[in-house]
Amino acid sequence: MFHNENISKQGVHLMKLNVVFSKTIAHILAYLRGDFLKNTKKVPPETIDITQSLGNNLKKARQNAGLSQEDVAEKLYYTRQAISRWELEKTSPNIYVLIRLAKLYKVDLNTIVTGIKLPEKRKIFYLFALFGVLAFNSIFGLALLTLVVAFLFTVYALELSLLLAPFISILGVLSHSSQVSLLGRPASAGLDWWQILFIIIMLIVGLLLVPFLIRISKVILHWLLNYYKYNIKSIYH
Repeated sequence: MFHNENISKQGVHLMKLNVVFSKTIAHILAYLRGDFLKNTKKVPPETIDITQSLGNNLKKARQNAGLSQEDVAEKLYYTRQAISRWELEKTSPNIYVLIRLAKLYKVDLNTIVTGIKLPEKRKIFYLFALFGVLAFNSIFGLALLTLVVAFLFTVYALELSLLLAPFISILGVLSHSSQVSLLGRPASAGLDWWQILFIIIMLIVGLLLVPFLIRISKVILHWLLNYYKYNIKSIYH
């Protein structure tokens, strides 16, 4: 029993040290970002964030369940200070802790999150990211786009030749036109059996390549759209 109490006390001390260390690092990073003073200002009522409404709901649910902060901390293996911070709106628990709290308080999760409004995220325009995107795409992006367009043009030209060449040859034979030739032989001279077989094979291959061509076109188009969205998001988000 004494050994278990020592382990529990050591765990509490480690959690306290972790909280202090995390807050210190957070303040240092905030100061380096230049918004340390901004974060220390009082938040006006119209900009209440998620932790404020959530803290009130957690406190009310705990009181209705007849539990103290010490009871909750003991059952969830958290410190009483952590429970107090949630209810005082200094920090907010994650979704998994909220589910455990709802079960502990014997209430529905919707009861705890009722009235919570997520703060609207303001989008920011990043000028340096714009320069980076323009520099990268002017060198690599343009070259890649040229290769993609050239590849699609070649594939579509090959597909059209496979599909149209047999019909053009047949029309040349029927019209007795000397302008149309197949494998170096004028179509007006007629078609041998092996030429007819070659025409049929070309038509079959062309038809079989249609689904493949559609699929590869969709993949390339989807990739280009995602790449475009990624560039926009890196500049303005």
